Amino acid sequence: MIVISIAILSAYSQNNKYYVIKVQGEILKAVDNQPLKSGITVQENDDFIFKSELSRAAVLNPEKGQFVLTPPDKNAVSGKAHFMPPIQNISSRAGGTLLNIVDFQNHFKDNFLIIEEVKVCIDPNNFSTDDNNFFFINYDYNGEAINKKLMSNNDTLIISKKDIFTIDGQSRKNPENIIFRLFYMKGEEANLMSEFMAILPDEEKLAEELLNIKQVLNNEDEFKKQAFSFVNEFYGHPQGEDLAEFIKRIK
Repeated sequence: MIVISIAILSAYSQNNKYYVIKVQGEILKAVDNQPLKSGITVQENDDFIFKSELSRAAVLNPEKGQFVLTPPDKNAVSGKAHFMPPIQNISSRAGGTLLNIVDFQNHFKDNFLIIEEVKVCIDPNNFSTDDNNFFFINYDYNGEAINKKLMSNNDTLIISKKDIFTIDGQSRKNPENIIFRLFYMKGEEANLMSEFMAILPDEEKLAEELLNIKQVLNNEDEFKKQAFSFVNEFYGHPQGEDLAEFIKRIK
């Protein structure tokens, strides 16, 4: 009976153990005031101190899936936390051809995630690219207006984070988020196609967070599902094939 009881308790403990993947803001474990950080584990019945009502954390249980740890309620920042249900609606941006300005506005909206580079299919009949016709990104960097011509290959527009933040031949550190204005230059006329918030994560940090997810799970398909769910919740809606390619390199 003792062995069985220990086994049951052990199984219960494992079933209620959550691995911390990412913390936004500051959250402390009430028992010892130690800050939550990636890699540690917490239990469902733990008490937490949230330094802000906006503080939250991504946590993962191998059996139950991914949850978002949030404050108890709007007016309380300490006590038992809410373990919000796993994200069910995992969305990524469609990879169809952009035919007109409406397609561009629908595609480049909300939090547009650029991990390394994004490739977008465009209609070359409507948006030819050469020395006189091309796309460019306009943004503000340290008070300076920057215009960066985008690379293209016939029907493919390439938005490279590294290229965009190479200014005067020098690579600059990109912010975590920034407003981009996408223009199409047709002859001498610049046409605004879309203005959007670009989310530009630290690639090493994101890779480390995804590796933490992979190490918790034993199933490759489940890892990909949870990785997409995590990125959607804590970064933005990715270009599906670009995130999939990034995930392949997580070892």
